[in-house]
Amino acid sequence: MPLVNLNCVLEKAHKERYAVGAFDTWNIESVRTVIAAAEESCSPVIVQAYTERIRHTDIEYYSAIGKVAAENSKIPVVLHLDHGDNLRIVMQSIRQGFTSVSIENPGLTFQQYVDFTKKVVEVAHSTDVSVEAELGEVPRVREGVTEPRHETMTDPKEASRFVAETGIDALAISVGTVSGLHEGIKEAKVDFDRLRKIRNSASVPLVLHGGTALTSADVKKAIGLGVCKINIGTALHLPFIEGIIRLVKNSPENVDLFKIHRVDRVVQEEAKTIIKNLMKLYGCSDKAAAYNFFAV
Repeated sequence: MPLVNLNCVLEKAHKERYAVGAFDTWNIESVRTVIAAAEESCSPVIVQAYTERIRHTDIEYYSAIGKVAAENSKIPVVLHLDHGDNLRIVMQSIRQGFTSVSIENPGLTFQQYVDFTKKVVEVAHSTDVSVEAELGEVPRVREGVTEPRHETMTDPKEASRFVAETGIDALAISVGTVSGLHEGIKEAKVDFDRLRKIRNSASVPLVLHGGTALTSADVKKAIGLGVCKINIGTALHLPFIEGIIRLVKNSPENVDLFKIHRVDRVVQEEAKTIIKNLMKLYGCSDKAAAYNFFAV
């Protein structure tokens, strides 16, 4: 089926209190793996392309991969730009067929960021593209941070005003998660009181970045407080990297361009299991068939 936008999958999730997984992808194999796991789970899915990666690759390649993968699938697929930190790359993504974009504050004041976001929303909505915007800042392990910063967390009062003035479709919040954090480092510490206040002040679906380090109990609690989209990157990066290293080390005969697909196949199965388990945890398994535009 054709690609759908973020609203198509989050509106139902918001009403029924479950979350949809948004999984980082970086090549054809990772896109296939994510969609295959979603099909086996009968789940809607959000396929993400990280801005930092597509700076080094033509956006049209990512768009083409996403479109073909979705058209060959029977489940709702969103093609989403993750961490859009400048207007140029956001607009390029919209022009190339992404059905959803996320933006983050590139160092502007609150009012400047509101105005910046409104411009993006105006253009995106004119082409039926959804907009997610981050308010506050989610720290990143690759920048040397493993602890949340209270001063950069989302302010509930600002969240209410931001949503009302910008017309965004989803709000990415900072409530204690750290992008790139995983259980090998430490668990995330979610400020649920702050999350509850944001939920009460902002009417749109809420998004958590840095979902890999969340415990199962915290995931369920967050979903109960309005989180409808959970971003996953590290949970997929690690098995792909570690699996390839392990298999090549144990089977050096596979270090051959004509045989490397054997390695990919094993790693993809491992990653699929992780994705399917997360979809079950999020409550989105077996939800695809309930969407109005879904045809069996």
